[in-house]
Amino acid sequence: MRTLQDYALPVHKSFHQPNLLLGIPKSVFVIIMLFTVGAIYFFGLPYGFIGIVLYIPCKIISSRDPNLLEYALNFLFEIEYLEG
Repeated sequence: MRTLQDYALPVHKSFHQPNLLLGIPKSVFVIIMLFTVGAIYFFGLPYGFIGIVLYIPCKIISSRDPNLLEYALNFLFEIEYLEG
């Protein structure tokens, strides 16, 4: 009789690593880029530094735990069913 170990396959290392873009999660990167493009569009090119100001703390936070920003973002948009 075969056991579960007979059917095990090694999982490639890249499947275990978080999906990052420039060191931060992709969804957070897209939000930062949207804020930056909006600031440049509405207020002018000098306000493009907003992207840098938002990127640096996100990069520092993501260096220790790459999933922390993703979890925080999901928590913000989570529907709270039990809230009275």
